[in-house]
Amino acid sequence: MKNLTITCASALLLLSGCARTPVTATNDAAKVWFDAWLQIHEDNWTRTPLGCYITEDAPGTGAGVQEDTTGNRYLWVEYTATTLEGSLNAYSDAASARQMNAYAPYNYYGPRIWQRGENTLYAGVEDALIGMKEGGRRRFVMPGWLGTYLRYKDEAAYLDKATGTAAIYDVKLVKIIPDIVAWETDSLRSYLKAHFPEAGDTPVEDGFCYIRRKAAINDVPMTADSTYYINYVARCLDGRVFDTSIRDTAEFYGIRSGTRAYGPVGIKWAATADKITMGSSGSSVITGFAQTLLQMGRYEAGTGIFISTLGYKSTGSGNAIPPFSPLRFDIELCDNE
Repeated sequence: MKNLTITCASALLLLSGCARTPVTATNDAAKVWFDAWLQIHEDNWTRTPLGCYITEDAPGTGAGVQEDTTGNRYLWVEYTATTLEGSLNAYSDAASARQMNAYAPYNYYGPRIWQRGENTLYAGVEDALIGMKEGGRRRFVMPGWLGTYLRYKDEAAYLDKATGTAAIYDVKLVKIIPDIVAWETDSLRSYLKAHFPEAGDTPVEDGFCYIRRKAAINDVPMTADSTYYINYVARCLDGRVFDTSIRDTAEFYGIRSGTRAYGPVGIKWAATADKITMGSSGSSVITGFAQTLLQMGRYEAGTGIFISTLGYKSTGSGNAIPPFSPLRFDIELCDNE
């Protein structure tokens, strides 16, 4: 197979010397550039309906990605993406992060969930994944006009309306997830069984469960609009701590911030989860965190575990929390000291 790294070539002299991956300001120019690049590098590649080019295809043996997203809307994948020159610009693995000098122990590395459809996945990526089976690996070239979250009726419409950046993807399809809520809930139940066997059959209702680790000192109800103080540790189910109010814990997990004042955090109590706020700024909190607090009494300690609909949903948060991540919060009500 021909090398996918761009070289200066006489065929591209009219495009001003050594080629660069274009950001498609106009697709007329972008298509001329991309077609010239193909003339140098294309080697019996398979063209997809919208105009991506599959360069390598290792078949899988599991379920397949269908054109209709019913039953296969969520894909669990490992991937890298490079420019046409070979520069890495997106990845899911720790080795690539180290290659880019961007590795951090508190970040997530591993398979990611891609949600198919408009506004969630590039049209070209979705087009190139059709027909893949679980366990398979596919490498493909995507032209810039297909690097869009919008959807149009055909290739000509993308050329006319869409802009983006050309890229080379290398994707391994780990699993197709028909029902993301059921998948996360199953992950939560497995986590409970492994980490809280003493909890027995703790119910998981609407993607949430609470485990009491220390009982409240009395039955006096918490008072709405009053401020109480907590210490907490927040983590993903793979064990990575991404937030805590405890200095020693932050240091141990490598997330200590030099600008943060560690110690008990004030919580403005409320009767419903959406009204609970945290800190002197009155910041809102994610629903699962608030629901955990609502299970608790004075000086109680407990653990709330919940799926992403009660957390950071389909977007995740930064590099530490990928999309569709169930979370765990360990919380203890304490004095303000």
